[in-house]
Amino acid sequence: MIDKEFIVRYETDIDSKSLFYTDLQGLSLKKSKRRDDRPIQHNYYPITTTAFIQDDNTRFTIHTQHPVGGASLIDGNIEIMLDRRLSSDDNRGLGQGVTDNRAYISAMHLTFEDTPHPSPDANGWSFPSMYSNWRSLVINNSPIALSSEWEGDLNLESTPSSISLLSSNSLLSKQKDTHLITLKVRDPYDCPDDLILILMRTHTDIKSDNRRYQKTLTINLKEEFKDISLSYLEERTLTLMYHKNTFNIMNNTNIDLTPLDIKSFIVTLSPSFSKRKTPANEWDD
Repeated sequence: MIDKEFIVRYETDIDSKSLFYTDLQGLSLKKSKRRDDRPIQHNYYPITTTAFIQDDNTRFTIHTQHPVGGASLIDGNIEIMLDRRLSSDDNRGLGQGVTDNRAYISAMHLTFEDTPHPSPDANGWSFPSMYSNWRSLVINNSPIALSSEWEGDLNLESTPSSISLLSSNSLLSKQKDTHLITLKVRDPYDCPDDLILILMRTHTDIKSDNRRYQKTLTINLKEEFKDISLSYLEERTLTLMYHKNTFNIMNNTNIDLTPLDIKSFIVTLSPSFSKRKTPANEWDD
C-alpha cells in the first residue's frame, strides 16, 4: 500500500475539553489545546514515552516503547501514528517520499486511574503519577534474559531464586520515585574495580498525603549495598567527563536528590578501603 497513514485510536468517555498532555523527555508533560480551525498535522505532537487526557475524575494514559506522534482530535480520544508510506514529498520538510518502511513491534501500555490533584500548574506542566512512572519504566526498561551453555552438573536446589545487590534497608529499593539507572564496570581493562553509578529521581503528580515526594531525599550510599563496602565515591557530570566532587567516605557518603534530579558517580565497591589518588582530570584527554 502507498500514500497511507496507519494509526491506532483509543476512544473513551473522558471529557478532556480539547486538552492533550505529551512528554518531551519522559519526565514531565506539556499541556496542549486542540485547534479545530487548524489542519490535522497542527494538532499532532511528539510523544517520547507518555501521553494522557483527563477530566476531573479520570486520567487515561498511554505509555509507548519508542517515540511516536500522537493527537487528541476528538474529546476523549487519543490516536497514535504507527506508520506512514508516501510516494512523494509531503511538503513538510522531508524532501522525499517515505518508502523505506520496515516491520517492527509497537508495544503500548494503557492505564486508567484517578486524576491526581493538584491539577497542572499555571504554565501547563504536569507530571505522571507514581504508578504511571512505574509502568513507563517497565515498558522501556524491561529485563533482558540471557542464556549460556553450562558445562557440568547444575544443582538447582542450591541455586538462589533471587539475588539482591541492595541491603534490606536500602532507600533505593523502597523509595518509589528514585531509580538506580546504571551500575556497570567503568573500564574492564584499565579500571576493573570502578563502577559507573547513575541515579535518577522522578517527579510525580501527588496527593496531599504524599508531600514527602516533593522534598529533598538524602541517600547514604554506605548503607545501600548488601555485604559490600564503599571504598571510593566521586561525583561526575552526567557524561562522566568532568570531576565535580570527591567524597570523604570516612565522614560523609550522603547524596541529595531533588525531584527530576539525575546524578552520575564513580564508585568502588570492595571488602576493604582502597588507596588511590583523586583523579580530578583523568578523563579529560
